Amino acid sequence: MKYFILSIIIIFNNSLHSQTSRIDYSRVLKWSEIARSLPYLSKEEKDRISMTWAKDRNNPEPYILLFDQNQAIYYLDEDNLPPQQWNWRREKRIIHTLYSEKKRSDNIEVLGKTFIIDDQMIKYKWKILNEIKEVAGYVCMKAETTDTIKNQKIVAWFSSEIPISLGPEGFNGLPGMILEIDKNDGQAVISATKIQLDSILVPIKIPKKKGKKVQSEKLDLLISKHIRESIVAHRNPYWSIYF
Repeated sequence: MKYFILSIIIIFNNSLHSQTSRIDYSRVLKWSEIARSLPYLSKEEKDRISMTWAKDRNNPEPYILLFDQNQAIYYLDEDNLPPQQWNWRREKRIIHTLYSEKKRSDNIEVLGKTFIIDDQMIKYKWKILNEIKEVAGYVCMKAETTDTIKNQKIVAWFSSEIPISLGPEGFNGLPGMILEIDKNDGQAVISATKIQLDSILVPIKIPKKKGKKVQSEKLDLLISKHIRESIVAHRNPYWSIYF
């Protein structure tokens, strides 16, 4: 009887450890608003961008965050992409986070190339504010930080009801799961639409990495250089980098 009970405990523990949670996010980019905020673009260029992207203004792209007690993976849900007027512009990205070891692997398309960054998890300097709102049925608190490379104000809405310090696009470091990210006052919004906790009895599968390995500092330098050159040339730098 003792061995039977022990076997039941082992089976229960194995099923618990195999449980995976899933959060579906929608990512909306407002290209016309991004263009209007860039002082170095001409009025003609801003008008052209606004007309081109008018139909895609509220056309969200689906992303998925899968996580268990040790790791997480965030990726574009290509099986459920909506129709898009310009199919050449997709911001593909796969982020594998081994948060039990504070490590991340970012597979990202930037400047027409695919890069692989294997590094420590990024440490964000958050300022938690005294504001709350509901996202996908969860009460969330507000926090802010700044992306100094892209000069973006980042607002995060996180819920301590999901006590894991993770979020979309590799954001982390808050006392709870980030359910919404807002970049530059709505120019890009990544918001949770569906949350399934401990309900998917499948292990997380890590796809094979493709691309050139690079250190995060070097990629930051490439992006900074690209933005400076785009400003001088009066171009929108965000066409070819992940906004």
